This record gives sequence, C-alpha cells and structure tokens, in this order.
Amino acid sequence: MRYVYIVGTNSHRSGLSCLDMAKVMLKSLDEHYPGVALKCFWEDLDEETKNTIRYSHAAPVHFGVIPLRDLELPFDVWKYKYLLQSEFQDGDEIIMLDLDGIVTGDVFDAFRYNFDLAFTQRRPWNSLFPINTGFVAMRWSDRTRKFVELWNREIENPTAESYKELLDMVEREGIHECRGQDYICCLLAMAAFTNIDIAVLPSEFNWFPGEAFLEGSLETQAEFEKGLKDPKNYFIHFKGNNKKIMRELCNV
Repeated sequence: MRYVYIVGTNSHRSGLSCLDMAKVMLKSLDEHYPGVALKCFWEDLDEETKNTIRYSHAAPVHFGVIPLRDLELPFDVWKYKYLLQSEFQDGDEIIMLDLDGIVTGDVFDAFRYNFDLAFTQRRPWNSLFPINTGFVAMRWSDRTRKFVELWNREIENPTAESYKELLDMVEREGIHECRGQDYICCLLAMAAFTNIDIAVLPSEFNWFPGEAFLEGSLETQAEFEKGLKDPKNYFIHFKGNNKKIMRELCNV
C-alpha cells in the first residue's frame, strides 16, 4: 500500500502555522495523487485540527498524537520517531513530506528507482551532512524497520562517533541546531548500515533554488515561480525563510 506521512505542531514559522501549510500541501497532493492514504502525527491533536486535515485531504487519514514529553526534541526528529507507531507493512511505499512544500507531480514516481531509503541532496552542499529530508521515500521492510529502531535507540544514547562530534560542536560553539536530518547522515555513515540500499533522488523530487539565491528575497520568489511551472518538478520545498514566499504564492 502507498502512504504519505506527515508530522506537525501547533507552532508558527515565518508567519505560517503548520496547519495552514498542511492545508496547502494536502490540496496540492490531491491534485496530483488523489486517494492516497495519509499518516499524520500532530502535537496536542484536537477535533478541530483533525477535521481541518480531513477536509483538506480526500482520502483516509490515520492520526497519532505527539506526547508532550517529546516536544523538546528538534522538530524534524519527530518524523522518524513515530514511523514505528504507524503500523506499516512490508512492501508499503511511503513518502515523507515536510509541510512547507507544494506537490507538483506524482511523488510516487520516486519508486521507479531501486532503494530501501531515498533522500535528496542538500544545497548548498555540506560534505558532513549531505542530505535534505524535506522529501524522503521509503520501502518498508525488515531492513528499514531495523534502521528506524536503531535510530530511536541512538537518539537517547548516541554511539555514532560522527554524531558525538556533532553534539560536541553544538555545545562548544553553539552554531548548529542538532537536527534530525543531520543525525540520519551520521547513522548512514556507520558500517552497520552497509546492507541498506540508499539512493539520492534527482533534485526535482525536492526542488528549491540553489545557494546563489538569498532565502526570502524577491529574486528567490521569481525562481520559485519558475520552479512551480516546471513540469519536471514533483515537490517544491519552501525551506528555511522561504515560507513567506509560500504564503505569497499560495495565498495562505
């Protein structure tokens, strides 16, 4: 079975609530892949939020609640933490999407490639943390389940040396938020994961302007407008300070 998997909070980012972004993203998903089942984990999930998400997506929605004890974790840690509670079955094809994006094509085209886990490249390039997890594709299997199980153990008691080094840098210099996608990079570097088939998807699966464009600028907005019109793109990601551009272009 195919699923789209999202995680949200009641917070606001650049003037947009996660719920506002979810409404826009889910509407765009229905335009390009109607009927796909949705797995949704949300902070402090109430009936109003449930109904808003249900009305924004014309397909079954499976809800889960993020416990208060987990709210101190970095936001993008939650995406991986709750995969194990989602009751996926072997062979399920899962697309994990950030809420600050718009679907512009059939995102399940990603599964024409051979992989257990697939990411896209981070831009600007960072050799230590080379991936961006705004778009993640996953074939659920014993291998992917073990990866997620180990990830959940490691987040509590890190053993990956590269992640320990990251934590030391965060504490020493205070210049980098310890984010889930960075931690995934550290785990993938461990020798234990040589049996996991990892793919780097083409940029059109998680498109955003290159490093030459300043986040949130008028020049960047013009690039997003081009990206939205490009038929090759599958998902337009308004990452970072570009959420205000999402608000402008999508009338959020």
